[in-house]
Amino acid sequence: MNTLPRRRTPAKGVHVEPDQPTILWVTVCSKDRVEWLAQERVMRLLHSVWLKEATAWLVGDYLLMPDHAHFFCGLRDSGFTVERWVAFWKHRFARRHCEEAWIWQKGSFHHRVRSVQEYREKWTYMTETVRKGVSESMGRLALARTCSRVAMVGELKRTRSTASLPLETQNVNGRDALPRVR
Repeated sequence: MNTLPRRRTPAKGVHVEPDQPTILWVTVCSKDRVEWLAQERVMRLLHSVWLKEATAWLVGDYLLMPDHAHFFCGLRDSGFTVERWVAFWKHRFARRHCEEAWIWQKGSFHHRVRSVQEYREKWTYMTETVRKGVSESMGRLALARTCSRVAMVGELKRTRSTASLPLETQNVNGRDALPRVR
């Protein structure tokens, strides 16, 4: 039996196929898993950086947990690798706050989403985390939001509605609702 060596870290880069959208599901963590991410100030800063400064990849739906974040992003400018883009927005985010404890773990984990079904599975994982009260049961907050519209294919423009989640919502900065665990 031929066995392949096991990777210690995820492979770098993303294979871009010109005839298909390049959508990633990304996870980033706080350094030493310190719990500072799931708060509105962080959400607003990230949202602003992603919309105004770090636009080589467009962030779609995202979930901020206390010590890590999950989000979908789509390629907009092929001149930037996802690794370079993540490093860029982390740096921009760090320049816009004055909190010593708000430090990112180096790098990120990303997975190429290849189908609508896979997108739905990742979205379900994110929403079930909030819906099941995983963070609430641990006495922690989770924030979910949509930044930009990132679609796999025509049929996946908006296949789900955040309104169906058992969450409190509010309007932030004139944008769509911000679901929050109560």
